[in-house]
Amino acid sequence: MLRPSPSSLLNSSSWYRKKFIFREEGCLAFCLVSLFMSLALADGAFENNLKTPENIYDLEIPPERESVRIPWKEDWLDKPIFRDIEKTADGTRISPQKALPYSKYRDFFVRLGRVTGFEDVLEPYQLRRGSGLKINSKTSPLPQILTLC
Repeated sequence: MLRPSPSSLLNSSSWYRKKFIFREEGCLAFCLVSLFMSLALADGAFENNLKTPENIYDLEIPPERESVRIPWKEDWLDKPIFRDIEKTADGTRISPQKALPYSKYRDFFVRLGRVTGFEDVLEPYQLRRGSGLKINSKTSPLPQILTLC
């Protein structure tokens, strides 16, 4: 999916691929990085023969940087990581192309809140808002604008 670049925000016609900012959460049950990484590893979506979490954690981050870019295989750039399930003649499987619909994700999320004992309805909006507040506290205004695009 293409999104506006900083220059297009200033009335230019440039475009760029969306970039995501992730930080590991101390508790693995709440860590979106670990979930996202495990799905991508299971799909074989990373370049450079990265097949296990150890391969990723063994990557060296240069001292002057806080992160490292992990490239995707070209054929995975337009495939969703969070995919829906589909019924086939052989049974149920994860769809190779169909993204998980937001409505289904929201229903699972609300149910998760109920079974874990949340008093109020747990909504994906709360996760997005919390993530946005965390990003705002760590970045300057321009990356904040680009992250929201």
